[in-house]
Amino acid sequence: MNDHIRKKKNSLSIQVPYNFIREKINSLTWRELQYGILTGYTSKQTAIEYAIATISSSEDSKSLHFQLASLYNSELSLVENLLTQIAKEEALQNENEMKRKWGYLIIFWLFSNRGTPVFINDTPPIPLNGLFEMLLVLFEDLEYPVELAGIIGYSDEANESMSYLEAIEKYLVESEKTFNK
Repeated sequence: MNDHIRKKKNSLSIQVPYNFIREKINSLTWRELQYGILTGYTSKQTAIEYAIATISSSEDSKSLHFQLASLYNSELSLVENLLTQIAKEEALQNENEMKRKWGYLIIFWLFSNRGTPVFINDTPPIPLNGLFEMLLVLFEDLEYPVELAGIIGYSDEANESMSYLEAIEKYLVESEKTFNK
């Protein structure tokens, strides 16, 4: 799984922070987290924070969870190996479903921060008022998912009377129902 996912693009170099992820979705599997880290959609620090949250909320935690939760920032290089071991204990997941969840998180993050300069990987701030252009890049990075086609007008279902911001809001409301059951 790792090498295949590593080849995926994150052209915008956007990393969704753990606190935002926790606010926007009810559940995240270890495989989904691994997908987010391998694609660069979130940081390795997120895995540590997730492990800490999992330990605090579950009596079913395993020693690998404790190992991951106890890593220092100087030990981030160990995250992927531990995460791979933990993810192997879960059932396989459809990659398209993981892409859908991460697409939702990224779009929600971009939408929530539109108009705000955001520093990504220590580069100059990217003004998020170019949201439509960023969605086009994300659409390509995620390999043209049908769910996003309506937002950017590449679908028969695209409503021409709806602005792209209204289309994004509609997409977020519908996706929220899916990911927060």
